[in-house]
Amino acid sequence: MAPPPPDDWVSSFVPAAQSQVVDANQGYASGVSPHGTPLHYFFATTAIYLSRTWESLDEVASNHNPLPQGTTHLGAGDYSAEHVYDVAEHWTNCSSNNGPIFIVVFDSTRLQMEKAIEITHDLPEASGIAIDSDTGEALVSSFCDADHVYVYRMSDWTLTGTIPLALPVCEIQGMSWRGDFLYIAGNSGGLYAVRLSDRSMRQIAVPSMSGEYEGLDFHSEELRWLVNRPDSASIVYEYAPLDHF
Repeated sequence: MAPPPPDDWVSSFVPAAQSQVVDANQGYASGVSPHGTPLHYFFATTAIYLSRTWESLDEVASNHNPLPQGTTHLGAGDYSAEHVYDVAEHWTNCSSNNGPIFIVVFDSTRLQMEKAIEITHDLPEASGIAIDSDTGEALVSSFCDADHVYVYRMSDWTLTGTIPLALPVCEIQGMSWRGDFLYIAGNSGGLYAVRLSDRSMRQIAVPSMSGEYEGLDFHSEELRWLVNRPDSASIVYEYAPLDHF
């Protein structure tokens, strides 16, 4: 089935394929280079990888020192316009200070850090980032805030507000922007969509399994979602959209 137009709701997904075990436990993102080359990125707690495929970690480039000073933990990142974006923090727990917290920008081929923007005072924790290339905004999620997504203007990296979530999402792990929709991943496998034009929100049916659901990507025809299984294996699961509302 063809993917939904970017302004249509998806009601459900069905399993389509899965990757081999990958050495990354925070997220996955895809993109296309200016020359038309497919790009696949894997995010680990302390490393970023560029891979030839999503089906395995077939490394093209990597950065094993991507963290700004004082941080210990990357989140789920995204690709947009020849850059890779992520968040970094000194993760402790939701009852403690997780600062410093940064948005981090890398070049998309060598994965070298180009910029780090501190956002410690804006939110309690940062778990993932999604780039809305239509508006030039970066959308940041927090594992410790079930009710909001934080919006940054990328021209000067100013926090301009939040997107209130009509349905609370417990322990948000990552997000993916697609047209008029923001797809949000809950740690236990809940998948939600927010229509950005009117901020209406729905939960989407997707088969679940035991494990921690991390960052997801819906830049291709299928949705891909990294899951840390109970046996400690990290695998990207691919889901095809089945029905539209």
